[in-house]
Amino acid sequence: MSKANQRVALSKRLLKEGLMELLKKKTIHEISVKELCEVSEINRTTFYRHYQTPHDVLLEVEYYFMKGFQNTPASFNDIADLKKHATRMCSYLFESRDLVKLFIQNNTDSDIPLIFQNSMDGFLTSRKVLYRGKDMNADAFRLLQTFYAHGGYALIRQWIIDDIPLTTEEIVDLLIGLANQNFSII
Repeated sequence: MSKANQRVALSKRLLKEGLMELLKKKTIHEISVKELCEVSEINRTTFYRHYQTPHDVLLEVEYYFMKGFQNTPASFNDIADLKKHATRMCSYLFESRDLVKLFIQNNTDSDIPLIFQNSMDGFLTSRKVLYRGKDMNADAFRLLQTFYAHGGYALIRQWIIDDIPLTTEEIVDLLIGLANQNFSII
């Protein structure tokens, strides 16, 4: 890595660390560029070379966090594969819960349900899904995927925000149990 690239990486790291420190006390909308630069000990000119607002820094933090979900299998063979994948995803969110809380508190967590939906797509599209013993049409199926992606994330979000003392395995069992209550996945 060249010296210039090292300086850029150091500047960005310091800004991200400074932002994380400030977000423990205030929301992203209450943080000014001046304040972030002071905490990070970075010149404002350097800040503006890389970002326009503190929110841009937060979005970059979220982008790299979301890359942790990229190892999603294209398809799952059975419920055990889905459970293993859901456990990995929930563990990742739980282990990073302080960061996830910051995303939630600053309304930058909107991409997380989409990752859940993409995961479910890989599992459900290769199977026949029955609702109360009957076939589902394509529109109902799409709504089902959205419901479980966003509903599942809402459950996980509440678990993290409220520090509910359930294990990752208990959360995954709850999610899969809820899905299996009204639907048969063949």
